[in-house]
Amino acid sequence: KGFLENSNLCEYVSGHAQAAGISFPEAKIGNLLNYANTELKEVDFNEGYYEVNFVRCAADEDLKDMIMKIGKYPEIWGQRNPEPLINIKDINITQDDIQIMGKNLDSVKINKFGISYIKFHAKDFIEELKQHNDIKLEIVGKANINTWGGFTTGQIFIESYQITDGYLAF
Repeated sequence: KGFLENSNLCEYVSGHAQAAGISFPEAKIGNLLNYANTELKEVDFNEGYYEVNFVRCAADEDLKDMIMKIGKYPEIWGQRNPEPLINIKDINITQDDIQIMGKNLDSVKINKFGISYIKFHAKDFIEELKQHNDIKLEIVGKANINTWGGFTTGQIFIESYQITDGYLAF
């Protein structure tokens, strides 16, 4: 909305930042296109965009089983058969759920509902997590199976994340 308002080419722009309606004279279509092409030429519209194969909430009963089924066959993923991405929402955690790991203390493991969410070389992620006591996390990641000490568990390698303050989240 603000982008269109700043163009000074519209008769009106109304609504809010995520959904707005506009009116502009037909004669200004070319000007509006030139304005957009000039102002947005450096914007990567695919940044932070992921085509995911599955969407789940952290508490979904089938999530653990899904991770185990996908993670069971790591050898089948390749150039023409990309590894599936899972978007997991509503991972509500506290600082007690977070474990900082690695020789350089730059990797993080979050345990929730029997699933480990892991990100390596994650100093920025760790710093963002430290900013809140109650955290609502949404991630995009890849399924993996970890076998260690006689136990097999499902885990997600985090590709991308979004952190919000979970203090008032429900």
